[in-house]
Amino acid sequence: MVLGWSGPFSGPLQSLAETNQAAIEMAVDQVNEDDGVDIKLVVKDDALSAEKAVTQAKQFISEDKIDVMMGPAVNTPFLAAQPIYHNAGLVQLLVGTAATGITDEYPNTWRLFFDGDAEARLIVERLRDHYGSTKIAILAENTGSGLPGADSLEKAINETDGVSLATKQLFATDKPDLGGYVDEIVKSGADGIALWSVGGANTANVVKALAAAGVTTPVVGDIGAVFKATPELAGDALGQVTLDAATFNTELYAEGAEPDPKAVALRDEVKSRLNVDELPDAFHLALMYYNAVHVFKEALKRSDGKTDPDALRAALVEGDIMTPLGDVYTFSEDDRNGYAPENLSFASIAPGSYNDGFWVRAEGAPGE
Repeated sequence: MVLGWSGPFSGPLQSLAETNQAAIEMAVDQVNEDDGVDIKLVVKDDALSAEKAVTQAKQFISEDKIDVMMGPAVNTPFLAAQPIYHNAGLVQLLVGTAATGITDEYPNTWRLFFDGDAEARLIVERLRDHYGSTKIAILAENTGSGLPGADSLEKAINETDGVSLATKQLFATDKPDLGGYVDEIVKSGADGIALWSVGGANTANVVKALAAAGVTTPVVGDIGAVFKATPELAGDALGQVTLDAATFNTELYAEGAEPDPKAVALRDEVKSRLNVDELPDAFHLALMYYNAVHVFKEALKRSDGKTDPDALRAALVEGDIMTPLGDVYTFSEDDRNGYAPENLSFASIAPGSYNDGFWVRAEGAPGE
């Protein structure tokens, strides 16, 4: 099986791509050595570019002769290249792309988690059930990731009992002063904020603007929990704002306890491959990519080594797939989002809540 993967090795997400690649290579080495399969990995740098992703998709198919594809990992290059992979009939396994409706539109596209609508619903329910919010403001980036996220949040608010939309604010990521957006949220009387932001500097700017205005309204959202830089960039402002980030249970640990030993072992091997003392970012996406290779391995074994799309589709829906980390994926022809929304939880993004790849689980979050 020739497995293609593209990640943003150029630009602001370089360290994230390198961490993900280390986990992918680790998984490929394991399954080739221990499970009697032969997977060859072909890697390209999409540089977060839609144009480059399109060119590379054609190269993956015509020159590299890939059988299956992982990624692109980010919405902008993924959405641009997706029709090419679809037209080629390739089975594509997504990690890190929450674009709503993708698995419905493209029958060869499978995903290791749920779409944006499902995540948005859980974010709104977290605000309502844990924080008692009834008027929820949406604050989202005006980007290829933030815009569909904002739409999913609005849909979730409209469909969730006991809450209403206070205001919807879309901010430009090239303008760090977000005071005007915060003023509109304050005017709306919102008692909860649903945030959709890539994370890092953008989320830190949101936190600073809220703290500067004295806003203590709880914030819950998809904020790129992989970015450990958020607390560092937000500084003292983070101590004034309650911020919960949607993420996966595998990446979390209870305050005062230790992370899952299997996940710790994977983290330590990734650090060794990167030759670093500490991961540059949290690594739930690396965990998911590691799992993705094992999902492909299981599909290859079930199909008796066949790599054509029909054989792999049949293998994926044959039954539950459990990875070495204990994560279970269940696919069907009707639902190709293999990771149940119930596996999502929330990290507490606060001073001291990050521990070399892992976040403290937020109070009252699932899995506690």
